[in-house]
Amino acid sequence: MSKKLFSLLLIGLLLLGGLMISMPVFAGDNDVNLSGFGGATGVTPFVEKVRVRYGRMGTSVPSLSSGDVVIWDTNSADGITITACNTTGDTGSFAGVLLGDIASADSASVNSNARNWGWIAVRGYCLAKVDTSSAQTGQKVFQNGGVLEGSFGTSGLIAVTEDQGTLLSDTGTDGLMPVFLQ
Repeated sequence: MSKKLFSLLLIGLLLLGGLMISMPVFAGDNDVNLSGFGGATGVTPFVEKVRVRYGRMGTSVPSLSSGDVVIWDTNSADGITITACNTTGDTGSFAGVLLGDIASADSASVNSNARNWGWIAVRGYCLAKVDTSSAQTGQKVFQNGGVLEGSFGTSGLIAVTEDQGTLLSDTGTDGLMPVFLQ
């Protein structure tokens, strides 16, 4: 009887130890790395995403849409608040690409269950708004909000510091296109 009990205890400890080893450890609780096996069919590229807050308030403040290129809000400078990219350049404050729509804030509250919270892709594959006036597949993307608000533009001649990723496919019309963020 004691051999069975010892065997069951040993098996339980091994199973528990295996679960603890397989659990991911992130540097911060706001970072989610969805690499794994690449989605249900095994072909979806990875994306690393971060939870963010859209801090603008008011009835005239526009909502942000999925695929919009966003920048860090340098006024709040808290590392979680973003705003729309509506100027060309702004390379020092690039945050990422929205993975879903975010409404403007109802109040100054920073509760993460409010309607002004969402997720941005910071690295990997995503669909991003791209201005096609100068877009070419395979070229580097950079913030281009001055031409088409909340969008990327492409150029083969931009500086490395402005390189936010690569355009994977050009549809020929302004809108969402596959991009790989660096």
